[in-house]
Formats: sequence, C-alpha cells, structure tokens
Amino acid sequence: MKRVPTFAILFLLAFTSALAACKGVPENANAATAQPPTTPSPQAASAPAAVPDKVMVYYFHFTRRCPTCLGIQATIEKTIKERFAAETGAGRLAFQDINLDEPANSHFAKDYNLGFSAMVVVAKNGETTLKWENCDKVWELGHDEPALTDYVDKRIRAYTDGLKKI
Repeated sequence: MKRVPTFAILFLLAFTSALAACKGVPENANAATAQPPTTPSPQAASAPAAVPDKVMVYYFHFTRRCPTCLGIQATIEKTIKERFAAETGAGRLAFQDINLDEPANSHFAKDYNLGFSAMVVVAKNGETTLKWENCDKVWELGHDEPALTDYVDKRIRAYTDGLKKI
C-alpha cells in the first residue's frame, strides 16, 4: 500500500478549508437550508399561465470569498455582458450579486434553499417569481472558464427564451 505524501494531505486540507470559506453556511441557516438541492429544480410560484417579462440572475456569496468564488462571479458577469447585451439593454435581464452575510439578505437563503455561494436564475412577471433554478454546477466548472461560460449561457438562455415578445 502506497503512502500519500504529506504535501498532498496539506494541500487537500488547505483546499477544503478555502472551499468551506466560500461555501460557508450562514449562522442563521437551519438544517433545511444547510445543504443545496441535489438537482436544480425550478420552482413555480403562482399562476403557471403567466409569461415572464424579466429574468434576474443572482450570484449569492458570503463576505469571506476565495479566488474561485470571485472567478465564478466574474465569469457570470462577463458572460452576461458579452452574450446578453440586448436583453440587459432592454431591461429584460439583470444581474445582481448579493452578500448573504448582510442581515437584510438573509431571507434569500430560505427563499432559494441556499447553503453556499450560488448562481440562481429567476423568471419574473412583474414582482411575481414564476420559476427559479439554483445553477449549482458553477462550482463544478469553476476552474474551467470556457465550460463555465457555456453553462451560464445555457442556463440563462433557458429563461430568456421564454420572455414575453414585445
């Protein structure tokens, strides 16, 4: 049986600590929000016949952030700027980053079943949320910018394609 080199063990410990800092659970989160959903599941709010008129893309994070967390957010913003300029210019798509450590934002952890930093795409009609999705693969793709860009594009496009035609 081979022994694992000490530096490999130390690297893994450092990596998991950094990841835990970005995926930290807010102090006020309960057991139901401590774990992300195992699969992204769009949630319907009320009238299923309503057609969305706006898509919101949120990036939820905590105050302590690692380079991966910052890189994921930068890639999301860059993708929106480069691939969704018409939608953002028309006010039909918006991006917002939200710090879950701020008391006024703590409700989002419950609203979107968040336990760590995440991208959530929300289809709205006026102020009513029609459906939403926690796009949790952003972490899996966080170190592969082209793959992350394509994933972000596909998840957002799945929502913008359903917008009311004006």
